[in-house]
Amino acid sequence: MIWKFGIWAGIGLGLIACTPVADDERPEPVARTVLAYVGSDNDLQAESHARVDSIAAGWKGGDGHLLIYHDTDAGASLYEAGYDAAHGRASLRRVAAYGAENSASGAVFARVLADMVRRWPARSYGLVVFSHGSGWLPGGWTPGREAGVSAGFAAAECDAGRTPAVRSVVRDGDRRMELAEFATAIPDGLCDFIVFESCLMAGVEVAYALRDKTDYVVASPAEVVAPGFIPVYPRLVECLFEPEPALAVLARTYYEQVCGYVPDLRAATVSVIRTDRLEALAQVCRAIVAGAGGTPEGELPDAALVGDVQHFDRYDGYRLFFDLEDYMERMAPPAQAARLREALDGAVVCRYATPDFLPYQDGFAIGRCCGLTTYIMQEGFPGLNEAYRATEWARAVYP
Repeated sequence: MIWKFGIWAGIGLGLIACTPVADDERPEPVARTVLAYVGSDNDLQAESHARVDSIAAGWKGGDGHLLIYHDTDAGASLYEAGYDAAHGRASLRRVAAYGAENSASGAVFARVLADMVRRWPARSYGLVVFSHGSGWLPGGWTPGREAGVSAGFAAAECDAGRTPAVRSVVRDGDRRMELAEFATAIPDGLCDFIVFESCLMAGVEVAYALRDKTDYVVASPAEVVAPGFIPVYPRLVECLFEPEPALAVLARTYYEQVCGYVPDLRAATVSVIRTDRLEALAQVCRAIVAGAGGTPEGELPDAALVGDVQHFDRYDGYRLFFDLEDYMERMAPPAQAARLREALDGAVVCRYATPDFLPYQDGFAIGRCCGLTTYIMQEGFPGLNEAYRATEWARAVYP
């Protein structure tokens, strides 16, 4: 997430208690337990406190549990939301204090999930993830490390926050949890949904890697501009506890919230992705790639093609996140393009995008948005191409 607003005020509950509770005997399962994993031991720490309060404010009780894991430089804790029906107020109590730990560690993430299942069992589970994000990209990768890339890219990677070092799924200081590690930590079939309040997480590579972990993914093809979901959590946390989680309502409400901002800050993309349709999408994309001759070394797309495809990143001098449909459609004959559209309609439940994304801050126009992004292998990034070929999506699509 990129920082644009000051710390949000006025949302705080003022009710956070820090009294540990005993690890009681395993209770009867509830309808759903939702965990918000707030990995903010980084430069997002200031806004994370308002986010924790905002998430808790949306809890109205019922047949479920709302848990919040919050990691800052003061240490990590796990909180459980409560509700005072007599006064109509939400509350938080600390149920575990972990001390200093690496929230970007797959082992830590897996332990938190295991604690959730053991102490707050449910018939279904949901996950909300907040931290820095950059999709499938390897943790710590920067373009300046690639052979043949201008040294200016390396110098630019901290330029005004527009070209940061890659952040993967969760960042803790200079440590990062990569996509494969994140996916491995989640038991197969655990989640009804995973909501990413993080930048650039609506990549087809991300959704495909999580297809056995969750039924739905909610994520942004582009960056998530602060304050992100903070203004809408109090209204929408209940949506996550409905028998059929109202994820489309969450996405639309967030989008409409951002559409009400002043033009300079009116920047949002968000998609709801159905993971059981991704195998069919992969088959269509594989056929398109095979028909176009594949992309072996020496036959990578030329710079003109890469420059023409709709992109969703603001990196300085290079592009890594492209609209999946726009890219595949350029290689597909009409019949295959129609099958691609049908497969995307099945996989993407809904998608929203503002016409422009931070145009006065080196942003871009959004002419099209299918709801899923993809990487396009490029001659200037041989190391990144090699890492991409190791992703589950690339192994499924490219010969």
